[in-house]
Amino acid sequence: MKVLIVIFLVFFPVFAVAQDLGEIQNRGVLRHLGAPYGNFIIAPDKKKNTNYTGFSVDLVRLYAKSIGVAYEFVESHDVHTMIEDLIGTEFSHQQNAPSQITYGEKSTPKGDIIETGLTVLDWRMAIINFSDSTFSTKIWLVGHKDIQSKIPQNFDQFNRAQVLEFANRFQVIGQANTSLDPSLYGIKEYQQFSGSINDYIDLVTDMKENKLAILDFPDAIITLRKAPEKLIVIGEISAPQFMAAAFRKDSPKLLESFNNFLKELKKNGVYDRLVKRYYPELVYY
Repeated sequence: MKVLIVIFLVFFPVFAVAQDLGEIQNRGVLRHLGAPYGNFIIAPDKKKNTNYTGFSVDLVRLYAKSIGVAYEFVESHDVHTMIEDLIGTEFSHQQNAPSQITYGEKSTPKGDIIETGLTVLDWRMAIINFSDSTFSTKIWLVGHKDIQSKIPQNFDQFNRAQVLEFANRFQVIGQANTSLDPSLYGIKEYQQFSGSINDYIDLVTDMKENKLAILDFPDAIITLRKAPEKLIVIGEISAPQFMAAAFRKDSPKLLESFNNFLKELKKNGVYDRLVKRYYPELVYY
């Protein structure tokens, strides 16, 4: 009997650390993984002694209340670390391909749900499960206002082929292994920025003449809000994309519960009020 127990624990360790809906309700706390990013997660203002706020914080806080548990925010440094903190396993990947993922050391998961404006990508779906869409987005090509004079007449900013052709006349700034990776969209000449998403937005805000960058829709709104006199949107470079909450593969009941909650939130109007609160410009796009 002892031998059988040892074999069971070796080959099926997932059951020893599974933290699905029931375990979270017994624990009494839902741990929300995220990082300050746009208006999804707004960092505390130390001078005003505020807490984390934002679209994602309000959304997950409401969900925690709906399942009868307390809410706890757990900050991660970046998206890669965030996913490792969720699944409790180190990993690496290459070329945005699910087949290029390798796994490393295991650890105790630090959170139960990621909700931070995370875009659904194929390679991410190999590691984590995504909820129904929490936010629709696209990738936009933006540039310094001085580049406007180089945009051809009769240019259609909603024609992705035209936008890509224009992008390939310049070097485009992006971020590897994210939805802002230029290689995902057929861009030939690009510079990969390796810092945080917020540092990336600051870089784009201070972009000089003849430089282009790609931003997802929420990034673009925040960036244009910061520097409307410096930047312009040249056009969309991607098909519609979706952001969603992320869950471990061994949390199917938590995922199902969140999806049901999200449907109700969209039906009763609370979801729309959250969007208007944190992204009021959405009505213009």
